[in-house]
Amino acid sequence: MSIDRKKSLLIVPVNDEEAFLIAEIGEKVGMQVYRSKQEHGAKLELENLTVEDVIDWQNILIVEMPGPELEGRLKGVGKNVIVIDHHQYNDLDRAHDEAGNALPSSLHQFLELAEISDSELEQLGYDPRLVHGIGYWDSGYFWGLLDAGYSRDEVDVVEKYKNEIAAQIPDRLPSKEAQEHADQVWENREEWNGYQVVISDEPNIYVRSLVSRLSAREYWKPMPMIIFERAGKRIYVQESSKTNELFEHFGGFTFGSNRNWGYDNEGEKQEISLEMIKKFLA
Repeated sequence: MSIDRKKSLLIVPVNDEEAFLIAEIGEKVGMQVYRSKQEHGAKLELENLTVEDVIDWQNILIVEMPGPELEGRLKGVGKNVIVIDHHQYNDLDRAHDEAGNALPSSLHQFLELAEISDSELEQLGYDPRLVHGIGYWDSGYFWGLLDAGYSRDEVDVVEKYKNEIAAQIPDRLPSKEAQEHADQVWENREEWNGYQVVISDEPNIYVRSLVSRLSAREYWKPMPMIIFERAGKRIYVQESSKTNELFEHFGGFTFGSNRNWGYDNEGEKQEISLEMIKKFLA
């Protein structure tokens, strides 16, 4: 499917490195870009956009921002609505195609839809291998890069590039306090039933990404983990064979090629505990 870039509106919450690149590249190839300031878990309905706000655009590309109601209304007035996503939400599977196959990263979907080749990326001033690396990282983490043929040294280079992008996103880079706290909770982790259990009682510090990197660099292989973050505001189970069962039982969301599951106790109607997760996994 070929789309006219100059007749395309790209709606994207610029809350991580992949989203930042999508927005930046989209703008450079002539798309109109609407940057949302919502954090992870962004929803189209929370943006208060209306059909009238986007009526002038033929193609409307919506990145990781589910909003079936508005999407339906836009389709109803003849707009070409293109959803770019690879996550699974409570009542919405956007991690698979119609045949049930896992979708690639949103960045890779975007590059294909917009027909942006590696040579064009180079003309725009990008290193295509680094750009693709950000996509592989987002969908499959370290293991996505290694599976795609990147060496450990190249993983380091992609991580450096990722941090350079993160520095351009407000509050994206971890503070010294956050890094020290992550080091501490990682050091204090416990092993339970084959899982590394990491517990953080600091309500305002995000540790998931930090301890995930610590685990990856210590073991260089996927390690099942339970992460109790921000004093239980969020719970994650990573690299587990029970990801889909957790999703079906509790709801929440999946990410990282569906190998990981998360639950937002602030946003869901039911609050779940670490004990409930352990009981289910046992």
